[in-house]
Amino acid sequence: MAWKVKVKGMKELEREIDKVANEMKNALQMGTEEAASSVATIIRGSAPGSISEAVETKPLPQSDRYPEVTMVGVNYRRAPHAHLIEFGSGPRYHASGKYVGQMPAQPFFRRSIDGARGLVKNRIEERARGPIKRR
Repeated sequence: MAWKVKVKGMKELEREIDKVANEMKNALQMGTEEAASSVATIIRGSAPGSISEAVETKPLPQSDRYPEVTMVGVNYRRAPHAHLIEFGSGPRYHASGKYVGQMPAQPFFRRSIDGARGLVKNRIEERARGPIKRR
């Protein structure tokens, strides 16, 4: 004996799942942008001199195959010497052999990123919970 089971509302359920997925994608994008903005503010606070003005955020293009990403970094057109401050340099000499010193490392960027890890996680999680709680 064959049994037939008919489930009602599958189309509506699929539409609701698609809505939640789209809301989640938008919420994650907003969360990554907020987190990146907060991290950029922290980096600007610890960056020496004019480098703080070169710290920027940039959202990457959205893709279905990749997670939402917003980068935080130093615009090297505005501060081409930022890597020398972050990592320092060894002893430097002119072509004539004259010693011109070295730059000790002052790692402002990495320390700020490491310190903001929990903040980033919390901001993204807060935004991700929104669409789920509404449902």
